[in-house]
Amino acid sequence: MISLLEGEGERRESYVGHVDGLTAAGMSDRPTAQDWLFTVLGLVAWNFAVPQMRRLILDEPDPGRALARRRAAVVETARILAAAHAPGGAAEPSGAAEPSNAA
Repeated sequence: MISLLEGEGERRESYVGHVDGLTAAGMSDRPTAQDWLFTVLGLVAWNFAVPQMRRLILDEPDPGRALARRRAAVVETARILAAAHAPGGAAEPSGAAEPSNAA
């Protein structure tokens, strides 16, 4: 049995709320909304997982400014992707992320 971390239930409820918001905003289905939320949060979290890489690539000595740049880039990326996948947008999900049964 997996033991829950302190506050895990509240965090789960928060994430469910974010997924609900994505579906209410027009995301095609719940699994897609979950995948998008996880991906965007991953882009955000990566900044904290690899601070040296962030510093070396961005060439920004001030960590606060580097994080602000990354935040702006992630927000813009999410906006572009959302617009592209909106009904009538430039792209439709390709299904490329679907697991394959091919060997």
